[in-house]
Amino acid sequence: MAVNGNAVLFADTATNSVDSVSANLVTGALAPVQGSPFSLGTPDGGPTGMVVGPNFYFYATEPNGTIVGFSGGAELGSLGLELPGSPYAAGVAPSQMALAAAVNSGNFFLYASDPGDPNGDILAYSADSSGALTQLQSSPFPTLPGANPSFMFSGNYIAASSSSETPFLLVSLTNAAKVAVFAIDSSTGALTPAPGSPFSAGNGPGTILEDNSNHVFVMNAGDHTVSAFNLGSNGVLTAVGPPVAVGTASGGMTYYPGNQLYVADATSSEIWTLNLDPTTGQLSQAGPPLMVPSPPVQLTYLAP
Repeated sequence: MAVNGNAVLFADTATNSVDSVSANLVTGALAPVQGSPFSLGTPDGGPTGMVVGPNFYFYATEPNGTIVGFSGGAELGSLGLELPGSPYAAGVAPSQMALAAAVNSGNFFLYASDPGDPNGDILAYSADSSGALTQLQSSPFPTLPGANPSFMFSGNYIAASSSSETPFLLVSLTNAAKVAVFAIDSSTGALTPAPGSPFSAGNGPGTILEDNSNHVFVMNAGDHTVSAFNLGSNGVLTAVGPPVAVGTASGGMTYYPGNQLYVADATSSEIWTLNLDPTTGQLSQAGPPLMVPSPPVQLTYLAP
C-alpha cells in the first residue's frame, strides 16, 4: 500500500497491477481513481512494495529483480508514462522501499530491501529530476547473512535545541530479530551503520514507525507485540520498557499524531489502539481492540 495525498494505492499481485482509490477526507468514502487498475507491465507476482516520491513519481518492486517507475497521471493516484530507463535492475528479489531527500539538489535517494540476497542487502539509488534511478556505486549495503531485510523506514533525529535533522534508514531484519540503523549521507546517499547496529527487537520484526519526538516503534510479527525505542542522535536505539502485546496482530500499523498507534490484527479481525507517552515513548494498551468486518492487513492515516 502507498499513499499519494488523499489517494491510496493497493498492490494487486494476481495481475501485477495497482488499484487506486480516492478518499473523501470529510466522510471517509472511497471512490475508484479513473483508469484504475494500472498495469505495471511485468510478469505477475508483484508488486512486492510500492512508494510515491516527489513530483508524484511512483515506484514498485518486482519479484523478478527489478524496480519499475512511472510518472503521475492526470488524476491524483493515477499512473502516467513509464520513467526513463525503467525497469531498473534491483538485486535478486527487492521488497520494501524508503525515500530520503538529497541536500541542496531537490532530488532524492531511493532504498530497497532485498530479502532474496544471501547477505541481506540494501539497494541504494539516486533519482534525478526526471525520476530516473541510478544505482549508487557503493550499493548494495549488506546487513547480516540470511537476515531477510523486509520493512524500511526513512526517519530523522530531531535536535531539541535547533531545527536540524539527522536522517537515518531503519530496516527490519526479520529472520535475525533485529533492526539495522544506517546514517544517510544527504549528499551522496551512502549508508553508514550506526554504532552497535543492528539492535535486538522481538521475533519477526516488520513494520517500523517514528513519531515526532525521536521514538521508534517496531511490529514484532512473531511475538504479536510492538517494541518502542528512543532514537539517539547517532542512530543508536535504546529500548523503552517491555514490548506491548497486541493480541494475534502480525501485520501493519500506523501512527496517529494524537499520540496513538493503531495495529492491524488480521487473524481476529481487530484493530488495536496503543497510547503513546510523547515524553518517554512508552506504549500501553488503550483498551479492548475494535472489531472490524474484514481482516485488516495494512493501515494508514489520512489527515483531514
